[in-house]
Amino acid sequence: MKKQALLSGAGVVFLFSAIALSQVTTGTISGTVKDSTAAVLPGVKIVLLNQETGISRTVQSDGAGRYFASSLSLGSFEVTATLEGFQTVVRSGIVLTVGREAVVDLAMTVGAVVQTVEIIGEVPVIETTNATVSGFVSGEQVRELPLNGRSYTDLALLNPGVIYNRTTGSAAADGFGVRLSVNSSRTTANSYLMDGALTNDHAGQSGNVSRLSLGVEGIREFRVLTHNYSAEYGRNSGSVVSAVTRSGTNQFHGSLFEFVRNNIFDARDFFNPGDLPPFRRNQFGGAIGGPVWKDHAFFFFNYEGLRERRGITIVSSVPDLDARRGLLRNPATGELVPASPFNPAVIPYLNLYPVPNGRNFGDGTAQSINDWSQPGFENYYMQRGDFRLSDQDSFYVRYIFNPSNRQRSTPTPVFIQQDDSINHFATLSETHIFSGNAINDFRFSFNRTWRGGNLGPTAFPIDPALSFNPGLPFGQINFTATGIGSGPGAGGLSTLGYLSGGPNVRLQNTFQTSDTLSLVRGAHSLKFGFALDRNQTNDSSQGGNIRGVWTFGSLRALMAGTASQLQGRIEGALPEGGVATENYGWRSWYIGWFVQDDYRASPAADGWRQADGHSESNGLAGGSALGEGS
Repeated sequence: MKKQALLSGAGVVFLFSAIALSQVTTGTISGTVKDSTAAVLPGVKIVLLNQETGISRTVQSDGAGRYFASSLSLGSFEVTATLEGFQTVVRSGIVLTVGREAVVDLAMTVGAVVQTVEIIGEVPVIETTNATVSGFVSGEQVRELPLNGRSYTDLALLNPGVIYNRTTGSAAADGFGVRLSVNSSRTTANSYLMDGALTNDHAGQSGNVSRLSLGVEGIREFRVLTHNYSAEYGRNSGSVVSAVTRSGTNQFHGSLFEFVRNNIFDARDFFNPGDLPPFRRNQFGGAIGGPVWKDHAFFFFNYEGLRERRGITIVSSVPDLDARRGLLRNPATGELVPASPFNPAVIPYLNLYPVPNGRNFGDGTAQSINDWSQPGFENYYMQRGDFRLSDQDSFYVRYIFNPSNRQRSTPTPVFIQQDDSINHFATLSETHIFSGNAINDFRFSFNRTWRGGNLGPTAFPIDPALSFNPGLPFGQINFTATGIGSGPGAGGLSTLGYLSGGPNVRLQNTFQTSDTLSLVRGAHSLKFGFALDRNQTNDSSQGGNIRGVWTFGSLRALMAGTASQLQGRIEGALPEGGVATENYGWRSWYIGWFVQDDYRASPAADGWRQADGHSESNGLAGGSALGEGS
């Protein structure tokens, strides 16, 4: 069994800064070759063939009968062992998944090489080569299990200690994406990887305004690492969600699908006085993959579309019809009396509220219940090409384009909040085999995430004269509990206007370069790697609360026109042109390195599982971060 050592003992792991190091997207096959008397066999030629792509790797057992093959592509493998004077042994049915280290021990019998012993069957799936706590989700699970919204990250919840935090993530500044909390860590402490490339946005999240992770048909599998992962995983202190995209094989495969949801299957909400608001969700698309040149070049393409009209019941507190005329009811006598003081200039603002159609609270406020159909769309495109240049060189290139949009109502459905998001994820990876014991993996990625919030229109035209700053959209009127008590007009109203006093746009470009060299030296399986990242983050907003935010203590205060607070820019404080913008830019370099040594201390150990043998895992990692802002 592998032991993860700490400060004293076999090794030490240092993580000096938030750095993205090399990330595993492949698998490993290792084992020991012996004869019928349990004596080890050196010099055995071992061929590992990926039966899906026809690409093979050849290694040789060492003086202790051990062999080790890392950076293998994922899929179903066949292992063939040959040695002069012994029968050929063929072991098939070995499935490599992301990050898996499969132990395949081989026993050879004296005989002619032309004689073949075939063994069909999967090796045990229990991880005996590392102490990492992780959960694996196969492609069949991703595509076949029922998922509300077909978001593959929902399956991360199958792992102990993983929960969703659904209380945040509604604004562009928050990134919009899914919120996973793993073992009580922060939702911003996770690393989301796609083919080994980090896809976190500026807020440390991954996803889109729909808060779904689409592209199920293009996901081969993914793994959630929650504890004790190796030094090559750097950066964040939470979990690592590592997904690998599908690639083409020597056979053509494709799929078409459409999933439909409809409100006729839904139960009535407590606040629905009549028919249910309409709800329509359509998810459709298809995938196709296959060979361009058998055993050498492959392609895969996936598209998924989401179209949604989500019915939501919005309950608002609004001025009643009498308050809109400047009248309030005396609670002692029940008579309508003119509000005093009353500012006629607030009447147009009172009339912006929806007309009440529910309970009247008797303090000048009433209930308005409205059905809002929230539209949303998302498109997901993924293209991947895999190429085998020679027995020593192979590479793949993958690109994802993922735009989305939604329009959601504010507490008063006169104003509409529009949110937009666009993801671009591109990766190029090259593998070079120097020998059976020396392999180099190089990866370059460019990721671009754009988030736009508070960009919405209004449900109907609003007189520009009602804007708080000339030439800008309507701002916001909100209420606090301060000053709300008893008596006429003491109640508060729902917020009127947009959810923020100004639009906000977040743009991040991330350039990632990494290289990992894997060496096998006897009982040592060594990895050396470095990473160089360049981050460019821009925060563009039309000024904090530039549209103006007025805060009132109660309906009575609004009718009198006496605000408790004003946030915004006063007239004449705007620059030439009447529009103030606040742009911030952050530029940073992340430089990281790691050294990882997996050591099998007993040369007589049966792979990693012999009772009298053991292994050690030692890792060193470090790095530095340099940044500048403007």
